[in-house]
Amino acid sequence: VSTDYVFDGKLDRPYVEDDATNPLNVYAKSKLAGEAAVRAASKKHFIVRTAWVYHDTGRNFFRLMLALSDKGPIRVVDDQVSSPTYAPHLAAAMFQLFKTGAYGTYHLAGSGGGASRYQQLTAFYDKIGLKSQVTPVSMSEFKQPAARPQRTVLETSRTPRIILPDWREGVSAFAQSFLRAGRKG
Repeated sequence: VSTDYVFDGKLDRPYVEDDATNPLNVYAKSKLAGEAAVRAASKKHFIVRTAWVYHDTGRNFFRLMLALSDKGPIRVVDDQVSSPTYAPHLAAAMFQLFKTGAYGTYHLAGSGGGASRYQQLTAFYDKIGLKSQVTPVSMSEFKQPAARPQRTVLETSRTPRIILPDWREGVSAFAQSFLRAGRKG
């Protein structure tokens, strides 16, 4: 499993499997090196690039934002865009892909044209009925130890064309699970 970060984020359209890679940080370079090692090890391989994966259990963006919402207004990046991906949707797509035997590199990520963290969070808050102040801000307002690409929306152009549900459906499914469990933060 690889990442959208193998791209530099400079395209104004979604990235497809055959687009040129250009990682901006060590993490992304290591993922790209892993892809090369897998390709060199066997012609029969699957490489799945995905983005912003989250699940009902464990640490994730939504839980962090819920914890911060108790402390006052939240500032969330609105000018970095990718393909939020709900882990159960990714797992189902990967299982479907593996059954095909159509080896190669695939993009499997939430569909729907991409979203910023701000869009993702406001959709989640809406689904759980939380009325917390969220302010959209630029990536430049948060100092990051490593460069991050600004726009890495993923799309698949390969056959078989396995399309994950819209990222909003993933947020909705996550919110429903969150509410059923009666969790907070």
